[in-house]
Amino acid sequence: MTKHGRASVLFLSLIGSAAIGNAAQIYDLGTLGGRTSHASGVNSSGQVVGYSDLSPFVYHAFLYQGGTMQDLGTLGGEKSMAFAVNSAGYAVGWSLDSTIGSGRSFEYANGTMSEVAGSNRESATAINDKGEVVGTGGGLLSVGLGYLYSGGGITYIPGDSNPNSINNNTEVVGQLAGRAFYYYAGTAYSIGGLGSISSSATAINDREQIVGWFSQNSIFDHHAFLYQLGSVTALGTLNGDTDSEALAISQDGHIVGWSGDSGGRTTTAFIDYHNVMTDLNTFLPTNSGWHLDSATGITDSGLIVGNGRLNGGDVHAFLLDLSAASPSTPDPAATPEPGTWAMLLAGTAVIGLRRRIR
Repeated sequence: MTKHGRASVLFLSLIGSAAIGNAAQIYDLGTLGGRTSHASGVNSSGQVVGYSDLSPFVYHAFLYQGGTMQDLGTLGGEKSMAFAVNSAGYAVGWSLDSTIGSGRSFEYANGTMSEVAGSNRESATAINDKGEVVGTGGGLLSVGLGYLYSGGGITYIPGDSNPNSINNNTEVVGQLAGRAFYYYAGTAYSIGGLGSISSSATAINDREQIVGWFSQNSIFDHHAFLYQLGSVTALGTLNGDTDSEALAISQDGHIVGWSGDSGGRTTTAFIDYHNVMTDLNTFLPTNSGWHLDSATGITDSGLIVGNGRLNGGDVHAFLLDLSAASPSTPDPAATPEPGTWAMLLAGTAVIGLRRRIR
């Protein structure tokens, strides 16, 4: 969550520009001693969270800040992953505890990792600036039950729910019984108009813009979407690709994710604004050696995190600063899918903006 400002206005002017300009700055976040790392989220201060291997089959959550990757440890087991960080630098994620095979939601704050109170098991997936947490948990009889932790208490979201994001208005989005959903004030709403197979909402900003993916023909067929003002826009793909997923959205409405082949086996990171999708690699310095595979987080000031490969090596987390950059080559034209689709009822109440629901 970030404040709007001069840097944000500058960033808005960059996307869609075909002019040759300054290259972005890119930072290799390194690892915790192993071969790979993966970034999951970033805040306005440039703090990045994710996970990295220490050795084969052992990986820990990390917090990257000030040029240093910090190992956040675990809740007693040998593995952990961090998925989100808020403006205060509080991180949430998943960790094994000392019981074999038992996963727990965690929050990392002020140098200490602790279990999210009452969540019982599974994973914390997102945290907002108020410290409210969403995730999946509920105990042995209700594994897969989504939860909202707020004000010291747990509220469970009924059904087979997997929350992915929460904004500062306590609005939650994710996947419920294989379909994208929106949750607010105790009620979950299906997001219709998103294909006949499956869908998932991956992120929501404070302007109630929602992004994610839907499958039209098969479970391997993913297409990025933006939901706003009562309708869905299919974002399409980069030129020559068939699939895409939108993974994060800034308060200003910039969207990042990946575009690639069927099943996402080979992917390229993108940024999209006003339905213009641009390959993030076009912002890199000439001969940087990087290929950016996916982008997983973005701030209003143009900080983007994700995962890529340097000189064809192992996957590493990256931090890309677009605040003074423009594409090094004109975008070869993304492939937009058919415009804006009206929302369909999908058997339950249809999500509108919160003020429409109430």
